[in-house]
Amino acid sequence: MMKRKPDVIIIGCQKSGTTALEKYMTQHPDIWMTGTEVHYFDQRKKLPIDWYLSIFGKHKEKIVGEKTPAYIYFKDIPQQIAEVNPNCKIIICVREPVSRAYSEYQMLRLNGVTKGKWENVWNTRHYLKRGLYADQLKNVYKSFPKKQVMVVKTEDLYEKREKVITEVFKFLNVDETFKPPILRDFHKGGHGKFPCLAYAARFLIQCRRFFRKFKWGWWIDDYLHYVVMLIKIINKKKGYKPMSKKMQKKIEKYYKEPNEEFYEMTGIRWEYE
Repeated sequence: MMKRKPDVIIIGCQKSGTTALEKYMTQHPDIWMTGTEVHYFDQRKKLPIDWYLSIFGKHKEKIVGEKTPAYIYFKDIPQQIAEVNPNCKIIICVREPVSRAYSEYQMLRLNGVTKGKWENVWNTRHYLKRGLYADQLKNVYKSFPKKQVMVVKTEDLYEKREKVITEVFKFLNVDETFKPPILRDFHKGGHGKFPCLAYAARFLIQCRRFFRKFKWGWWIDDYLHYVVMLIKIINKKKGYKPMSKKMQKKIEKYYKEPNEEFYEMTGIRWEYE
């Protein structure tokens, strides 16, 4: 019996509206998405491919897929996906990179992963590198033809929701006249109220990564995902203090040339003062 393969994967980018897009896609009767991030190609690659394909095999919808926005950041993953299914369609959400980087920082603070001030950590980890969209997109095009790749501007997803969702359904070759209900703003970023809960979330996230190494760890990982989400809901106070104008200008300068290259590739641009 042939194993069913993912028809679509949302591979990025982190903190760019991928959860909202997946929720809208899942509303469509012809689309099934995993709902939680599988992380097969970056954290579970030691597991057999049959384990990965079994996630999709029980579903009869026309389109089945997953969302793991970390995938786009790793150069070898697009090729690995192509080896599993060369006909897979790839969706990439891109958000204005300065706000994306700051949003990721706030998320990691909420998760207890980082404690430093933004002014001290902005050029550490991968905050800025994840916003170099042109390089990442060129890497995707090495493994997939452009007709199989859709780039969604995050700001358009919120400001022109109906138009973008229709284009996504058309890209996936499902009924594009279907109108999913408008979702509430459930995924807005925020800051933590209680440091102890942030550390609890961090510990559980580390546990999730451990259990992802095992076949039988799928259900534990899934359970812990919802526990972490509950902790974050309890701990999160929506909204956070904006970065200083000085830092904003500094990082905008960093992205000036990469953004222009990305504009030439996609026609997507963010205007800075």
